[in-house]
Amino acid sequence: MKKHYWWVGGVAVLQILILGLLYFNWPPMVLTLLVPESEKPAWQSLITLFEAQHPKTKIQLITAKNLGGFLTKQLKEGTCLPKGSPDIVYLDVIWVPEFAVRGCLQDLSKRFVPKMKSQFSPQAVRDGEYLGKSYRIPFRSDMGMLYYRSDLLNQAGYQHPPETFTELIEISKTLKQKQLVEWGFLWQGDQYEGKIATFVEVLRGHGGYWIDEKTRQVGLDQPQAIQAVQFLRTTLKSKVSPANVLTFSEDESLAQFRAGKSIFLRHWPRARSFLADDNNGAVKAVPMQLHTPAHQGGPCNGSWGLGIAKKTQHADRAWKAIQFFTSEQAQRQFTQETQFVPSHKAVLKQDSPEIQQAITKAIFRPRIPEYDQASEILQAALSQALNPDTSDQEAQSIMKTAAQETRQLLNPPS
Repeated sequence: MKKHYWWVGGVAVLQILILGLLYFNWPPMVLTLLVPESEKPAWQSLITLFEAQHPKTKIQLITAKNLGGFLTKQLKEGTCLPKGSPDIVYLDVIWVPEFAVRGCLQDLSKRFVPKMKSQFSPQAVRDGEYLGKSYRIPFRSDMGMLYYRSDLLNQAGYQHPPETFTELIEISKTLKQKQLVEWGFLWQGDQYEGKIATFVEVLRGHGGYWIDEKTRQVGLDQPQAIQAVQFLRTTLKSKVSPANVLTFSEDESLAQFRAGKSIFLRHWPRARSFLADDNNGAVKAVPMQLHTPAHQGGPCNGSWGLGIAKKTQHADRAWKAIQFFTSEQAQRQFTQETQFVPSHKAVLKQDSPEIQQAITKAIFRPRIPEYDQASEILQAALSQALNPDTSDQEAQSIMKTAAQETRQLLNPPS
């Protein structure tokens, strides 16, 4: 009997040795992640940390330029496919409903337990939900900001940045007359999602709305929407904004502002990393909340988060990676490198009070499955309506047509 036990024990030890050898020699599992090219260095740092803690999991980082939503288009073409799609899906808040309805993302409701949810603000949690289910875990917050040169503002006799659209125009004209700047206000006017973000902020400040998510009513032909379009037209007509702002994305508008061409710039929080040392620290920022006297404004919500592709074969490993990337440690490092606004409450406390307040006032673009088509309709309409050769009457007609097309999109005839 003892010899039998010895033999059984020897087999058991041999099996353990074989399993150990297989474990240490088995190639690591590879997950894929697609991120904007501009964020590559910061993501690579996080991935290095993650892989050090999880040596049997590797993450292949894929990058793409995100101008005009190109990254999202790549995701939309690949995420629902069995092959060629990222295992971990990094996406903007506006795409959650469409990706959920198309079955591109896994329902994370059972994984995203209350204890983990409590680490983020309620709004950040809601950003990743659709029809009561969680599809995306908060990674970074984002909202429109109004940057300004405090030194030039003081030289012109102003103590505070503008709060209303009228003040923005008046201050800009004063500084131009004093030849302190070439332009007053830079924004994103090219035909892409940046133009939409700018417009919804101006629209909210005039008391208007684009699409009501609950009723699916469209407000693009309402007086407030027409007034919002007229404000942007006014910035061009009065030369407060340059004519070529209609070709600007974030990069061009930031470059012009850094060159001292303008006193005001509409951009995102990450611009802080480029502007912190400019003009001896004279560049300041407040949330984009310009408004008319009768209404309140709000910054556009541009938050990003992480989901798991529906057809990945490695959901558990992908979840481990998401847990790490959204942890306090990872978000602290990422925001230090990028100046993005974190979603984790413990890290967010270190940001400015203005940023923390802006997050609570951030406004949504309509969270609907048809967002892509609705955005394309509005982008095209704004490009026509803001054209200098378009008359005020024609601009109003263009917005009415856009409203009709959007209603047909949301409520097609049966």
